[in-house]
Amino acid sequence: MVDEELADLIRPGLTPAQACVLAVASCPGVTNVLLAASGAPHWSQAADAVAQPSLTAAMCRFGVGGWVSVTAYQGWVFSMVGC
Repeated sequence: MVDEELADLIRPGLTPAQACVLAVASCPGVTNVLLAASGAPHWSQAADAVAQPSLTAAMCRFGVGGWVSVTAYQGWVFSMVGC
């Protein structure tokens, strides 16, 4: 699970959910991310997260190995995020 402490490690100032979205969107080769949200505020938070500069490749490797499972297919990403 991603908590506030891990979210701050990923990118200070983001919520855990935003940190997870950013981690998925930052994975090398990912060109599209399909999101589901329960309301407009969550869409706004997700948009704010993907507008952030991408994480480094090293951080993505750490994240994918530790708390994000990602499958990429033809430029789309499918993920299970520990949030």
